[in-house]
Amino acid sequence: MTTSQLSRRNLFWAGLGRAGSFASRVFGGRLGGDPLVQAGRDVSPRTGGELKAIPSACWQCVTRDSIIGYVEDGRLVKIEGNPESGRTRGKLCARGQAGMNQSYNPDRILYPMKHVGEERGDGKYKRISWDEALDELTARLKKLRDAGTPEKFMFHYGRMKASSSEIIKKYFLPAYGTGTIGNHTAICEGAKWVGQELTWGKH
Repeated sequence: MTTSQLSRRNLFWAGLGRAGSFASRVFGGRLGGDPLVQAGRDVSPRTGGELKAIPSACWQCVTRDSIIGYVEDGRLVKIEGNPESGRTRGKLCARGQAGMNQSYNPDRILYPMKHVGEERGDGKYKRISWDEALDELTARLKKLRDAGTPEKFMFHYGRMKASSSEIIKKYFLPAYGTGTIGNHTAICEGAKWVGQELTWGKH
């Protein structure tokens, strides 16, 4: 096809032809000249062995879609939607599929870290034990309450299980004397709720 013959319609049909050629190679059993091998959601593309499927729920947003995690040699290797879900019918967005990053992100904090630098934001931390962390937290909480300013303590958390966060919010915080909370919902879903309530009265 010469430049003079190129038009939007010709370009469309040329692209469609290329797509059809690609599809025939894929579904015809060959891709790039290599024969297709056995695959599937429960088969490892690396070893061909069967993966362990564990049903669960996605925590990447408040929707809590049904998912299946596939484990190989004790390591999560894939997250997909659960086809048994009547609501999603096995569909899962890219954000949900990226949930593996929460388990294997190299920057994930796995133990207590104490700031030892001179200035905030200098990135100077050291690892401490859980006992040290609890002792220091307890001392600071006691200091605030003895000074009559327990409200300065802020319970800030990300995506906790509802049962865990509810125990802290309903029992510990009232007993301690503060209602100052900052969580994932406050900077995400909560903003939508407030906006909708101000607009039409409910969310």
